[in-house]
Amino acid sequence: MKIFFLLISLSFTTISFAQKFDQKFVSTDIDNFWKAYEQIVSTKDSASQYTFLKEIYLDNATPGLKGITEVRDYKEKDFVDMITKYPKFWRSIKPNTLKVKNLYSTINSDIKKLKKAYPDLKPSTIYFTVGAFRTNGTIQGNKILIGSELSLADRNTVIDELPDWRKPFYKTQNPIDEVALLCTHEYVHTQQKELVENLLYMCLYEGVAEFISCKVTGKKSASPAIAFGKANQKIVVDKFVTDMFTMKNNYNWIWGENRNELKIRDLGYYIGYEICERYYNQSTDKQKAIKELIELDYNDDKEVERIVDGANLLPKSLEVLYNDYEKHRPKVV
Repeated sequence: MKIFFLLISLSFTTISFAQKFDQKFVSTDIDNFWKAYEQIVSTKDSASQYTFLKEIYLDNATPGLKGITEVRDYKEKDFVDMITKYPKFWRSIKPNTLKVKNLYSTINSDIKKLKKAYPDLKPSTIYFTVGAFRTNGTIQGNKILIGSELSLADRNTVIDELPDWRKPFYKTQNPIDEVALLCTHEYVHTQQKELVENLLYMCLYEGVAEFISCKVTGKKSASPAIAFGKANQKIVVDKFVTDMFTMKNNYNWIWGENRNELKIRDLGYYIGYEICERYYNQSTDKQKAIKELIELDYNDDKEVERIVDGANLLPKSLEVLYNDYEKHRPKVV
C-alpha cells in the first residue's frame, strides 16, 4: 500500500513539474495586425491608414508588441510604409502567421531541453508580433519578442518587392523551420547578464546563445556565418584579430551588413560560437560549463579572458594581443 501511494505521489510530482515549466505564448498581436492590415489596404487616404493602424493594432498592443516597438524604435510611419509597399509579400506570408500556434509544441519541447541542461532557467514569455523588418527575434527583460514578418517566412514567401539588401535572409534560410531554435537562442539571452559594448564581448554574448541553443536541442545552426567560419577559420580569425580592439568595424562582424572582403554578415556569431564550443568540449563537467557560459559576467574581464584564452581559438592570449595592438597604435606627439 505504501508503494502504491509512493507511485501516485511520484506521478503527481512529475505532472506538476511538467505543468510548471510549460511555456507561455502570446500571439494576439498577429490577429490584430491582420485586422488593421485589411482596413489599411482598403483605402488610399493616409490619415485613415494611420488611424486604423493605431486604433486596431498599436492601441491593443500586448507587452510584446510594445517591447519590440521600443527596442527597435518603430514609428507609425514604418508600419504604414511596409504595409502599403509590399502587397505580394503580405499576402504570401499571412497563412504562416495565422498558423503560428502549430509551432508551439516544438518550441515548448526545445525550451524544456534547455531547462534540463540549465536547471536554473527562469521563465520568459514568448510574444509573436509583426514588426517592420528590423528583427526576427530579440528580447526585452524577460520577454522574448519575435518579428513574424521575418521569422515565419518560408520558401513560398514572395520577396520580389523587398529591397535587395533584405532578400538574402529569405533566400539563404527557411526561417519558419528555424523558429524553435530562434526562440531557444533568445531564451538564453533572457538569462544572460548585461552586455558590455566591446566587439569580442558582443560576439561572445551571441555565441553563447547560439552554441547552447544548438547544443541542448541537437539542432544545427541556421546561420550561414557558422558554416562559413568553420570552413574558413584561419582567415576569419585573423581578420577578426585586426578589428578586435577597434569599434569602427563592429558592423562587419555583428548586427549589420558586412562591408569587408569576407562578405558574410554576423561572422562575430561564429567567433563566439567557436569559443563556446571549444570551451564546452574541453570541460569535464558539461552542465557546469553551460552554467558558466550562460551566467558569464561581461564586467569581469578576468573571467572573460579565462574562457576565451582557454578555448585556444585566437592566435595569442588576449593580454598579448592587446599589448601588440597598443604597440602599433598611432600616438599623437
